Amino acid sequence: MFKSEIGNNLFLFLLKFVKTFSGFDFEEKVITLCGIISNEDVHKCNKNNTSLDKHVLKTSQNKSLLVGPKEIESFRITEPKQDFVFKNVNVLDPITVNNNIGRSASKISMMRFKNALERVNN
Repeated sequence: MFKSEIGNNLFLFLLKFVKTFSGFDFEEKVITLCGIISNEDVHKCNKNNTSLDKHVLKTSQNKSLLVGPKEIESFRITEPKQDFVFKNVNVLDPITVNNNIGRSASKISMMRFKNALERVNN
């Protein structure tokens, strides 16, 4: 790839990222490799002891998944032993199921990030 093509692809990727997440409800949705799911779906999986990643693959609204079921299975290190814990930013870890890799983001950090995305998008 030529340098100009890489720059253009990166720009388009970042533009799509900003448009997707500038109005995103970080407190009510969970980001996964397979798409976005609601906190309610996660609560149902926790309550029914259902594998969260398999539920995401079944119900994902994004039909052009970044990864498929085989890739999800190959990523997994351990079976979930605890429920997914909600924080200010919720991102499902593709390797250790039910781990929230967004848990360290504070409410203030989340608001700054959201405000920055909204400013870029406008």
